[in-house]
Amino acid sequence: MNMQDPNTSASRSPFPVSSQGPANPNDSDSSGAPPAGKPEVVQQLERGAREAVEELAEDASTHVRRIQQTLSNAGESLQQTAQTLKETGDEWLQCLRGAVQERPLTSVSASVALGWLLGRLCRR
Repeated sequence: MNMQDPNTSASRSPFPVSSQGPANPNDSDSSGAPPAGKPEVVQQLERGAREAVEELAEDASTHVRRIQQTLSNAGESLQQTAQTLKETGDEWLQCLRGAVQERPLTSVSASVALGWLLGRLCRR
């Protein structure tokens, strides 16, 4: 059996142990300052990427606001159209009621004729 001393195996471990420092000495500290060992090109690329992401976020925000406004306007327009159609339907119903009350026999005759015509059309 191959028994190793735990202290020796820990020193060969690829994973950091609490007694060892950070796994990557180039990691930034808690202050957020860039690591001293980072090349200037990498720092410029990071700044450029951050600026591009911020610009894209602003553009997306503008487009989202525009879409929300358009949808809001469309919703208001639909409500107005629905209200207009409801009022028109109510007016037609009142007109029809008035016609039936003024000429009940004519209205019944027209209804029977219309029913007969629809029945003939549906049979074919």
